Amino acid sequence: MKSTAPLYLPVDHLGIAARQLPPLLQAYTRLGFRVTRPDVLAARNAGGQLVELGQHSAHIIFADTYLELTAVPGPLRGHHLEHYLKRFNGLHILALKTCDAAASHARLQQTPLPPLPLQRAARQVDYRIGDRGRAGEARFSWFQLAPEAFPEGLVCYVQHHTRDIVFQSAVMDHPNGAVGLAGCNIITSTPQAACERFEPLAGADGGELPVGFLSGCDHGGSSTAPDPSLFEMGFAVKDLEHTAQLLSDARVDCSRHGNRLWVPADSAGGCAVWFECAF
Repeated sequence: MKSTAPLYLPVDHLGIAARQLPPLLQAYTRLGFRVTRPDVLAARNAGGQLVELGQHSAHIIFADTYLELTAVPGPLRGHHLEHYLKRFNGLHILALKTCDAAASHARLQQTPLPPLPLQRAARQVDYRIGDRGRAGEARFSWFQLAPEAFPEGLVCYVQHHTRDIVFQSAVMDHPNGAVGLAGCNIITSTPQAACERFEPLAGADGGELPVGFLSGCDHGGSSTAPDPSLFEMGFAVKDLEHTAQLLSDARVDCSRHGNRLWVPADSAGGCAVWFECAF
């Protein structure tokens, strides 16, 4: 197996995409995450009106990152996830942080990594649990990098305009003890070339996470993944033994490799998952 040293990128969130949302909700609840209520994604048109995208998402929220579970149950034609969902269901979204989407968009227009048009989007959030949490509209600006430049997945930049709505402590208490994302890996037959292509995306917007580039895997977590693709991701947990017991009680197939606990892709929405101790 060939690999490179991890590249640290300012990851805002990762996203698993599928055609149906309920199986993803069931899988990640079984893995011990608190999954938010699904909501409908919408984009703002030129007139400022919200237009539904035919896409539903739920979220697994941490202090400054999250995992998006998203599905497009209807027609795919023209949808920004069309190309990826025609390949497979699984980890498709690598969203990077930016404090100024317009400035990042303008900067990348001057590079060999041309971005697609800048967009505005929103979703209605309801994180109320008893007397905790609140509801509101989450608003953000985002843009995708050209798919031909990044065939591994949908690589984009996101600027949150309502962070207080998205990152609420009411939905951060996960039964499995997860406290954040720990990174992700990309499978590719050319790890070094792929790493060099992603290097210009490393920035100074904070919250950097390791992204690995591998030609294969040497653990029990992954099934065969298309080349190239995002194919596995990790979570940091408070207590790995606690997480292992929870997975055992839920009858989730998992295995240990080094200091990580691995769950195979067929138990995690098409994406192999690892857990590691945060401390």
